[in-house]
Amino acid sequence: MGTPLRTGFVLGALLGLAATPLAGQDEASPRARWQALRAERLSAFPPAAVATTPAKTVLVDCTKGARISDALAQNAGPLVVKVRGICRENLRIERNDVTLRGRDPATDGVQGVAADPQPSALEFYHANRISLENISISDSPGQGIGAWYSDLTMTNCRVERNGATGMLISAASGLNATGVVVSQNHSSLFGGIHAQRQALVQCVDCRLEGNVPFAAFARFNAVLILGGKVSGGKGIAVSSGAYGEVYCEGASVESECGIDVTDVAVDAEGEGSTAALYGVRPFTGRLNAWSGGRVDIWGAEQILPPGSTNDFAQSAWLSTYAGEGGAATSLGATRLDVFSRAALWAGTVLQDYLSCGNGSDAWSDSPYPAAQVSGCEHVPLSQ
Repeated sequence: MGTPLRTGFVLGALLGLAATPLAGQDEASPRARWQALRAERLSAFPPAAVATTPAKTVLVDCTKGARISDALAQNAGPLVVKVRGICRENLRIERNDVTLRGRDPATDGVQGVAADPQPSALEFYHANRISLENISISDSPGQGIGAWYSDLTMTNCRVERNGATGMLISAASGLNATGVVVSQNHSSLFGGIHAQRQALVQCVDCRLEGNVPFAAFARFNAVLILGGKVSGGKGIAVSSGAYGEVYCEGASVESECGIDVTDVAVDAEGEGSTAALYGVRPFTGRLNAWSGGRVDIWGAEQILPPGSTNDFAQSAWLSTYAGEGGAATSLGATRLDVFSRAALWAGTVLQDYLSCGNGSDAWSDSPYPAAQVSGCEHVPLSQ
């Protein structure tokens, strides 16, 4: 995206814009709620001490039969492993200050191998200050990366064609990734990136392509921030109190950021679960929320195929806001059902209809033609 808005989990620019609630909407703005959520998460995990011992550098040439696991076993303390070629092994790292550095992810990396039970190709437990640079994690029968109680950075890496989730970031782990491609990973439930159990995941200038079923899934109070291009069948999903977003405001090249999917772009399930799109213009795919889930759209433009609808049911919530420079949000056909709510402001454009049924309602600061709106008591009509 070519923007400095997010580096090292510093999100000051993101949090700088506040929203004023509409009449009938007395909760805090999404940005304020996210700021409070992030502060709460980070307060429980003080920064780890910086390594005081200089790192030793070793070369592992997998094309000649060398193994990263042997280098880790033979060298204690901070370590930089220069990876050459594709190392076919499963790695479990339970130590701090390790860097795996290749020259090019097309030629250097780790490929998981079959085992029973099947681990991730790269597993991290209580491992801090871990850095993965210019490598691939690919073609594992199981997950590509798994992290528990760990802190990772990734730069210019590829996580692709793994038989299960590409990256599982769990148990209060943190991932700060830049320029990472997560592609063609297949899972029964999650897909490309799975953040859970209070994990913090940030992926800037990333591409999530062709993952099954979702590009990214956040649940159990995790936080997931994506700046880049999401494509394939389904976009992002949140549940069980998680927060997830795709952010394109400030992108230097719009074609490198957005959502281009054939099914659901955003799915939010459960009280306290929020998914947001910031400046994603345009995006394809439907918006779904249910059982108290919430979707926030900031200055995004939707392209919805004819006959498709955005569906909000069972006390779900939809909020639309202006984006950068006052860009309006533009929505396709939208249905609110079973005590769901919507707040539409800052000149939200309805491309098709908005309907409210079974105790649902919507608020708007702009009038719409009567032919577009039905059953929504607090939406003014222009005729």
